[in-house]
Amino acid sequence: MPPIPPNDAERVAALRQLELLDGPGHPSFDDVVQVISRTLDSSIAMISLMDEQRQWFLASRGIDVRETPREMAFCNYPVAFGEPFLVRDAHSDTRLADSLLAHEGPQIRSYIGYPVRAPDGHILGTVCAADPAADKFDTSHLDLMGNLSTLVEQLVAAHALTLELDRMHRNLAAEKTRLEQVNMTFSQMERIARIGAWEYDIESARLSWSESIHTIHGHPIDQPIDSKTAMDYIVPMHRPIVRDAIRAMVDGANEIDFEADIITRTGKSKRIHIVGQRHEESERARRIVGVLMDVTERYKTHLALKRAAEIDELTGLLNRNAFAAHLDDTVQLNGAGNRPPHLLMFDLDGLKDTNEIYGHTVGDQALREVSARIAALATDRLSVSRWGGDEFAVTIPGDMPVNAIREFARKVIDAIAVPIEQPRRTIYLRATCGVAESEPHISGKELVRRANQALHLGKTTGMGLVHFYDQSFEQRKQARKAIELEIRSALEQGRIFARYQPIVDLHTGRTEGYEALLRLTNAAGKELTAAQLLPALVDPELSRLVASRMMNLVAADFAEISRSAGIPGFISINATEADLLGCDYVDMLLSTLAAHAVPTEHITLEVTETMLLVNDLDRMRAVLERLKAAGISIALDDFGTGFSSLTHLKVFPIDKVKIDRSFVCDITQDRYAHSIVAGVIAMARSLSVDIIAEGIETREQLAMLREMGCVMGQGFLLSKPVHASDCRPHAAFVAATENGL
Repeated sequence: MPPIPPNDAERVAALRQLELLDGPGHPSFDDVVQVISRTLDSSIAMISLMDEQRQWFLASRGIDVRETPREMAFCNYPVAFGEPFLVRDAHSDTRLADSLLAHEGPQIRSYIGYPVRAPDGHILGTVCAADPAADKFDTSHLDLMGNLSTLVEQLVAAHALTLELDRMHRNLAAEKTRLEQVNMTFSQMERIARIGAWEYDIESARLSWSESIHTIHGHPIDQPIDSKTAMDYIVPMHRPIVRDAIRAMVDGANEIDFEADIITRTGKSKRIHIVGQRHEESERARRIVGVLMDVTERYKTHLALKRAAEIDELTGLLNRNAFAAHLDDTVQLNGAGNRPPHLLMFDLDGLKDTNEIYGHTVGDQALREVSARIAALATDRLSVSRWGGDEFAVTIPGDMPVNAIREFARKVIDAIAVPIEQPRRTIYLRATCGVAESEPHISGKELVRRANQALHLGKTTGMGLVHFYDQSFEQRKQARKAIELEIRSALEQGRIFARYQPIVDLHTGRTEGYEALLRLTNAAGKELTAAQLLPALVDPELSRLVASRMMNLVAADFAEISRSAGIPGFISINATEADLLGCDYVDMLLSTLAAHAVPTEHITLEVTETMLLVNDLDRMRAVLERLKAAGISIALDDFGTGFSSLTHLKVFPIDKVKIDRSFVCDITQDRYAHSIVAGVIAMARSLSVDIIAEGIETREQLAMLREMGCVMGQGFLLSKPVHASDCRPHAAFVAATENGL
């Protein structure tokens, strides 16, 4: 049974006297609920009023009903005890564990509520937030809810005053004696609530203010007020609002209701709320009567809450939610016929390492510096946001040329690349940019997706550059998804197998080893190569599944190859960065080899140069050294195509170097390619590293490689990849010599 306050009857009577129940509500209450929802990121936010039988929602967000039975309400607790009520997890709270609201409907687990009191002190209900996730709120949110409760109480007080004024006006003609009492009460209320009455005679254009309005404006009470003087107090940008409101009333409108900023006689800025109603005693006696309220404090609180809800505390830029709302508005303007804007997404590289090495305090300082640099480059027409931990977003109006957009993005990237000097350290960061142009009928969310796609695809091909979204990205994405589905299906149905391309001694013709190549038979019976499957293997999880399958296939085929062609000197298997940095790759490989009795000294692991450019270089080196210690050789594939080939030979435990086919194919026509290959072969000899030439396809290439002293090679001229049962000790070279080599 929920708790009931001892004065509940009096409390409900005070609530009913305010005439808030079952009313239309007010936008100001809706604004409060929206601030709660955005600031706390809650799925449900409410201002609830509690009568004898029900909980009724004066304003709400995230629910589609106006009331619930009182016995179900979590809000019973702050109402009964008159203090904030915080529930981290309703499932573990004995008071609420059996509540229907915790298990059905909204399935509330987190709740925070703050009492709302009437001007006479009775508790009317709560401002509250709820969410189906546990631990959504904590004690740090209580101050915010208390401020919002105060704001709601002020709004209720204003509503109470409005009710009182309505009652006064209804009884004015019949209760002359009561008028004096009401005027006295009203005067007191004016002083307390900073509210006053005004009257405008339409025929004579005569304006009169109550004493409180004189005080609000700093206008001497003994000096009369006229329309021109009153208008001079209004700030210039809001004067059209006031003129239009008065003109509407003169032309027959029944009421006005607006806010405006004023500058008082002493130069102080204030915010006022003006309400007026038309009153006609006769055709010649027409007046507008109303109230004016000083809402400066409420307005400042609103602006502060709005800023807290929209600004990233660390950088001072727009936060993600505020920027997303701005972006939606910008995209809608595009749909209204304006030129389409562009969205730029910047992603930082190096921040994670900075946080890990120096701590998050240093990383936060670097983020503030990066934010300042971006903001300094952005004009007033550009909106800048901290989109995520190390991501920033910028919108650019559609009238800016593409070249100017590219130049701006380049300036941002260059500015971020300037080292950040801090006491006793220098921080180095880089950035990559993805750009997408809006189109009619697409949402802000879709524009973000496109810019992010350009960014992340761009990072795989060119970090530190500006990449524009292209429709071909979608085709590539769809193609990659189709390949991914094909691979997963093939894994389930056993349609993945290995072919083996012989690696031969170019002088003796003997098969020295094999490279195990991934193959897949698709649903149509067509054989797909590793190059065709590679786009889908960027998915780390899928790559590890394929790597595990290839390990088992090679280990199982080892015995078949040994029967067909003798025990091979080595079989090379390929690995991706995701494979090697996975927590169990080494153990999985060694256990698989042991299970099939394959000696580790007959296995070579091929890695590419780009894989050795990872941020976690020490971890990659440790993995390779552990494999080397277990007897597995390490081959550096595609040698010469990376950024620091010679450095890799020094830093990593490399046993073999494979000259990339792009050099081999040009050695007979390009003297530079010829010189590079000759130099690599000579270097490998001096370092006692085995050298293998890839992609040998012509007799001229083979002859030239022999002359250079290259010992081993592979390519279609020597042998195409074959099944394990078709491996032969001299098949590759014999086939080549039979063709006249």
